[in-house]
Amino acid sequence: MKLQTSNLLRVIQRSLLPSVILSTAYLIEQPVLAIQTYEWGQGQRPQPMMSLDQGVCWLTAVQGKFMGGAEVVRVSLRGNQWFLSGGSYQEGVVGQAKCATWSELGASPRSLRGPYQWRNGNRAAVMEGSLCFISAVSGNFRGGGESVAIRQSGSSYVLTGISQQDFVYGEAHCISPFDTVRQRLEWSPGSRPIQLRTQCFLQRIAGTFNGGGERVGIFGDGYGTLTGSYISGDGVWAEVLCSGR
Repeated sequence: MKLQTSNLLRVIQRSLLPSVILSTAYLIEQPVLAIQTYEWGQGQRPQPMMSLDQGVCWLTAVQGKFMGGAEVVRVSLRGNQWFLSGGSYQEGVVGQAKCATWSELGASPRSLRGPYQWRNGNRAAVMEGSLCFISAVSGNFRGGGESVAIRQSGSSYVLTGISQQDFVYGEAHCISPFDTVRQRLEWSPGSRPIQLRTQCFLQRIAGTFNGGGERVGIFGDGYGTLTGSYISGDGVWAEVLCSGR
């Protein structure tokens, strides 16, 4: 009788063992991908992305009808968490963003600077950092006369733009130090898509954004593709700065 009880216990233990192993697998923290891509669309809640401890996030693409200050796409920090969000009274407003781990960029959370802000009518915002990137765009984009851009001025980068309308606004963040070989690329009307081979950061957005048919920036997973499209107006433009990593 004792032998039968012992055998029964062994059977029960064997049957339970796989389920125990399976359940403990869910307790193992999954590794964070080096590069992640996110999208926010009009009417959606803010999209949580990486934490600041894990890495940095930046705006990569803009789409939709931008008629004023109510139209915005933004990458921002809330506490220790990066979010992709936006707003619109119009239609088809979409924003995309990428995040990269600090190890992928060879930097750390202490290297982050910003956000810096600029709006039409203001002077260019002088920024502190060796790599800066656009993190928010808002306003009335009616043509090539409206843009938000990061430019080099002497040894510094500045956030600036132009506008023939009532309101254009942008935000940017920087990383310092960040010393790698970099290349500036541009997509303009008539250009072919540019397959990116390294991490690239948005430096300029310009053009006519009349609806969902107008979009420009870096699209796709991984490093992505710099491209754009438009079905009305003067067209859309984007510039990016690419790292050597």
